[in-house]
Amino acid sequence: MYLKNEHSDISGEDGFSLIEIMVVLAIIVIAGVLTFSGFTFNKSKGQIMYSLAGSIAGAAKRMEVDTSCYPLNTAQLFNYKSYGGTANTCGENLGSVWNGPYSNAYSTLTANDNIILNQFGQNVDARIIKAANTIPTSSEASMIAVEFNNVPNGIASQAGIACGIPQTNGNTLGDTGNNCLVGAANAAGTGTTTFTYVFAFSNT
Repeated sequence: MYLKNEHSDISGEDGFSLIEIMVVLAIIVIAGVLTFSGFTFNKSKGQIMYSLAGSIAGAAKRMEVDTSCYPLNTAQLFNYKSYGGTANTCGENLGSVWNGPYSNAYSTLTANDNIILNQFGQNVDARIIKAANTIPTSSEASMIAVEFNNVPNGIASQAGIACGIPQTNGNTLGDTGNNCLVGAANAAGTGTTTFTYVFAFSNT
């Protein structure tokens, strides 16, 4: 008598083929790599931004040693004749005592004579500002700072981490710590904010 093998025909059974499983696993791996790459990119750029802020601050301090005034734009650190004038914390022409250049030259500038740093993101610029002091550890009326504008949120957050700001919910957006401030996420949804590096204080 002929007996049918009930286990011989499995072609109609439901399930995933080996190829389908491999495709799903490949997608998961690629997604993980892209996420890690994005995090690594932001971390690297944030650390570079923090380091650059210190370099610009150092250049401004060297100018202050020569002139007794801090610059209020970044272009005059390398070219006072074209970009200096009275744009400084003293409001005076410093041409006779300016002894720069104090930093490397940059070719791309904003309308306000601040350097543009597109390597961090579109239209990112670095300026030197004098503003009301918001650093809680100082009682001085004003702070002098390097401020980066239009910074992608992830890079600004990582710059804050490099400065030692404790993370809140995995980032430093909207937080202050040590001598740095990270702006909150932009309400307009642009995905950009500010990173501020304070290097001096003033009573005026």
